[in-house]
Amino acid sequence: MPIGIYKRTTYNPGMFRKGKEHRNWKGNRLGYNGVHGRIQKKYGKAIYCQNRYRQILKFKCTGKSNIFDYAKRKGYKYTINIKKYYQLCRNCHIKYDKNWIKKYEKNKY
Repeated sequence: MPIGIYKRTTYNPGMFRKGKEHRNWKGNRLGYNGVHGRIQKKYGKAIYCQNRYRQILKFKCTGKSNIFDYAKRKGYKYTINIKKYYQLCRNCHIKYDKNWIKKYEKNKY
């Protein structure tokens, strides 16, 4: 055999399993990246700002950003339920998180 080319000796059928069949499946015990990845896979990317069309937050959307994210609503745990997330533009998402961080740090001490 030429150098660098090796013959596959065995085929592992579990190697290409996806979802619940995969050996590293965690179910609902996911972290930040896992939850956001599953939401994007199941529902697609966020495509608009909910705050722009109907003001759901305490501030108005500037409409400057064309990048959209899913933002977890305050008071909920990370889950795959889409009703517990807002679709926000990047500007609104940053403002939303900043307001929450200020409240958190104020009540922390």
